[in-house]
Order: sequence, then structure tokens, then C-alpha cells
Amino acid sequence: MAHLYYYHQLTLEQQIQAQKFSEDVRPEWQCYMVDYRGDVLRGLPLTPLLQTGLVRMADGARAQLAPFHRAEIEFVVRHAIGDWSEMDAEECAPNHLAIENGTAVVSRYALGEIARVYVVTPADRRHTRLIVCLQAGNAAAVH
Repeated sequence: MAHLYYYHQLTLEQQIQAQKFSEDVRPEWQCYMVDYRGDVLRGLPLTPLLQTGLVRMADGARAQLAPFHRAEIEFVVRHAIGDWSEMDAEECAPNHLAIENGTAVVSRYALGEIARVYVVTPADRRHTRLIVCLQAGNAAAVH
């Protein structure tokens, strides 16, 4: 049985295999079918539901992602394709309306128990900002 994975979820070896399926698009903009042996079988394009415009993130926030081996593109892709799986239905509903009505879209993703990444695309869709917020009880920093 095959499973689907985002690019960031693949091992380094699988990411190298995935490169052959990413000719016309960045590999992050596809999900990958992986068989039971761990071989990448094919890439499937991810279709954005909204335009994100220019991506903005403070250097300090980017540095906070580094220890987790995470990059902003992962969160931007998930935000743009409507993967709000870490938010409950009440939090997702306004995003569905925002896409239809052209208002701001806000997503939230966990970095373990330590921090949350917020992704915000305003109504004009000219830019998307990523913000890292540490949870209470951790060293205080917001970027």
C-alpha cells in the first residue's frame, strides 16, 4: 500500500528520489506517493486555493525554525492549499469564507509543544507573513 507525504516529510534519500518528479515546479509544491519499501513512486501537484504574494518572515523567526529542520515554504504551501489540519473546524470555517470573499486568511501550525507558526495572507494577497510565537513557559520571543 502506498502513502502520501509532503516533501518536508520525506527522508533525505526520498527527497533525492522526489527530485525526478519535480521538473517544472519546486518539489515542495507536490505531494509524493511512497510505497511500503520507502521508494517514491510519483509526485502529485498541489493546487493553491489562494495567492500568497511575497513571503515575509523575520530572520529571528526563520532561526527559530532551524532547530526543527523546518522551513517557511512548508507552512506557506500548506496555508495556500488549504491544509489547516492543525486547526479545528471553527477556526477553519472563516478561512473557507475568506477565500470566497477575498478577505484575510490565517493559519496556525505547531512546532512541537514549544511554538506555533502563524501564516497570514491579507485581503489584497500581495504578501504573506509568517510569525513564530513561543508558547507560555518557554523563552519569550515573538517574530
